[in-house]
Amino acid sequence: MPPHLPIEMIEHTIDFLEGDFASIATCSLVCRTLLPACRALLWKDITTIGIKDKQDVCLTNLSELLTTNPDIRPYVRSFTLDCGASPKISAQYAIAFCKFFPALRCLTLCYLPQCDILSLLNLIDSISSLEELHLQNVAGNPVLPPPGPQQASVSSLPSLQHLDTPAIQGTGVAKPRPHLTAFSVVSRCGISNASDLLQLVSVLERSRHSSSLRSLDLRAGISSAGWSWPLCPLLQVPLFAPRLTHFGITLPYHVGADGSTVVHGSHENVLRILQSDLPRCKALRSLSLQFDCSAAFGTREFLRSMRMAVQPIPFAASSSFIDAFSDVLGAPGAPVFPDLEELSFVFLTSLDWLSECGPAFERLAHVCLETDDSGRRRYPRLSYLDVRVVITGLIRTVWPNGGLERARTRFEQDRENMLLPMLASFVQGGIAVEVTMK
Repeated sequence: MPPHLPIEMIEHTIDFLEGDFASIATCSLVCRTLLPACRALLWKDITTIGIKDKQDVCLTNLSELLTTNPDIRPYVRSFTLDCGASPKISAQYAIAFCKFFPALRCLTLCYLPQCDILSLLNLIDSISSLEELHLQNVAGNPVLPPPGPQQASVSSLPSLQHLDTPAIQGTGVAKPRPHLTAFSVVSRCGISNASDLLQLVSVLERSRHSSSLRSLDLRAGISSAGWSWPLCPLLQVPLFAPRLTHFGITLPYHVGADGSTVVHGSHENVLRILQSDLPRCKALRSLSLQFDCSAAFGTREFLRSMRMAVQPIPFAASSSFIDAFSDVLGAPGAPVFPDLEELSFVFLTSLDWLSECGPAFERLAHVCLETDDSGRRRYPRLSYLDVRVVITGLIRTVWPNGGLERARTRFEQDRENMLLPMLASFVQGGIAVEVTMK
């Protein structure tokens, strides 16, 4: 009888098939010994596709699959639920659905209507294994009154009553509560209220998650209605910032009521965040700065569509925040972020608005590639620069009946002829550069 291979060697070999679902499924049929390792790769990540008016069908099919095959539930580590902005799915229902997955580590909710984030942080207590919570393009304000009784029960969605988990055996034993290590609220266009996001940061500072959070991304587009004009509150760097390894924040940019003047909202607060608060994040490995021009872009295009501007209004976004960030990185003494590996700039506007940012990017490249007296780079780990232009949501808002394809074509032209030459110094210095549009 031939000797049996250790199960560890078999599992290690199967790991090389990650992503090749057809081959993994075939291996799972070979023998029972291979089944657990194959299931771990096949079912570790489940994502629902948000098809308009089909979310209930998708969840019903998934519910039936998990109910008839309960053995696969413990293998699910990540669940992404695309709600498609359907009013049928509430935050309460989404969290209840996660009871299917007893070992869930990461939950991502997309296009969730009327997302009450503060209540959501309390609802996740029922998912004791949860470590990461990500909210993408949530609809409505982050803090809203809880949904009314009419939203609590929707007959077209599968019932979840059979998922009530039994109480922990033993007396006086408290149910484990999750401690998040990663939390994000990211949106493509202005949908959030600034004061509510400030409240969210304050709540996180006082919560039990403040000691465990290592990644915090609050790149939520702020609607113009969410700011107090002419000054606006800005998101603040939390008190637990020194422990963060990833941080994302939004910097607003606004247009005057006549469409002729574009100014930073509360410029002093922007500089305070960049020059005083951000350097407290000493442990950062990745940093994302979102430059929100959505209010300025929308106002400009509205004025043009209403023909309130007789002449075309030339515009180039100010590069002052890039210069301010360069000042932070190039400050004398020890590097501000010695472990920084990835840097991301996200622009909520069209790419041609960055036409005057060339000198600022050139200076930033010089600072990132600068060497000390011994000839070593001050930021030796910095190896990746991501520049993203998020324009799809703005285009669909301003031109609901078209304009997206024209914007894509213009983006490719500006990317090759304008932005990539601006970033050439990074590439020459060995930093990988990626420029994308979403």
